Amino acid sequence: MSPILIGFLEHVFSRVFLEFYVYSVACVGDQKKGLFCYDVSSHNYHHPHLLLLLRSVPVVVGPPNIEEFAPASDSFLHIKSMEDVEPVAKRMKYLAANPAAYNQTLRWKYEGPSDSFKALVDMAAVHSSCRLCIFLATRVREQEEKSPNFKKRPCKCSRGGSDIVYHVFVRERGRFEMVSIFLRVKV
Repeated sequence: MSPILIGFLEHVFSRVFLEFYVYSVACVGDQKKGLFCYDVSSHNYHHPHLLLLLRSVPVVVGPPNIEEFAPASDSFLHIKSMEDVEPVAKRMKYLAANPAAYNQTLRWKYEGPSDSFKALVDMAAVHSSCRLCIFLATRVREQEEKSPNFKKRPCKCSRGGSDIVYHVFVRERGRFEMVSIFLRVKV
């Protein structure tokens, strides 16, 4: 079987399979910290179409900073170390017995996810090699800007009547070059 077909079947199987479960486990991180986790399903947490968009609440076994990329503060149950297993199990029992509390963990799907989660999902829209080039170009540009020979861009902020016009340079997602734009603010 081709790797593409295998990947497609895994995706379909995961989605159909997970529809029936209230909780899904996603292991993220290394085993050196005493967690018995083999990083087999870490893609489940980072690819929301597999886990976070379903009706199951993820139980994430992983590092503390995973909370920074969550769709909402209480959208998943987090096991950081073996000491967290019992409290998480109690929370799972509580949520299973209280549909209103369980639905509260899924409310982000109706209210919208956090900005950090949107940024994580948006990263997949730009190929990793493009992100590397953009990262390197940014570092080179920062070094050039520190040089005494660097020509500063002229600031063309002006106040005309009740408006302020800002001249800024931005880089569109996935693009290499900066673009000059003007923003008008009514005061």
